[in-house]
Amino acid sequence: MKKIYLALLLVFIYGCSTSIQYVGKSYRPGDDPEVFVAESEVQKPYSIIGRGYIRVGVPSLGINWNQVQRKAIKKGWQHGADAILIIQKTAINPLPVFQTYGSMDSVGRGVQTHSRSEAYYPVSTWHDILFLKYK
Repeated sequence: MKKIYLALLLVFIYGCSTSIQYVGKSYRPGDDPEVFVAESEVQKPYSIIGRGYIRVGVPSLGINWNQVQRKAIKKGWQHGADAILIIQKTAINPLPVFQTYGSMDSVGRGVQTHSRSEAYYPVSTWHDILFLKYK
């Protein structure tokens, strides 16, 4: 019975962890790659050899960025990257979303209603993990 609980615990822990999926070319592993968060920080000419995609174990727990950075460095080393560029991208939807809020309250003998409408443009945010090889 203890073995079953241990196995379930290990599956749960594995499912909760964040992983990075790599797509791209591979080279011989070298030193640990440098990490950049802005393209302007990379001073040497480079080519992109791969992309990383974040896979979250349990979405409601969010992303542990320290863990993502450690795993990106490990993936970069495994695939021979000289540097890793982690950048945040944001896009604003050009079509507005309309939402109306309302409430009713009984005050004395009458019923009062309150409503409010708002329009906003939804924002999408994602992160690109690029694995770089210096030229």
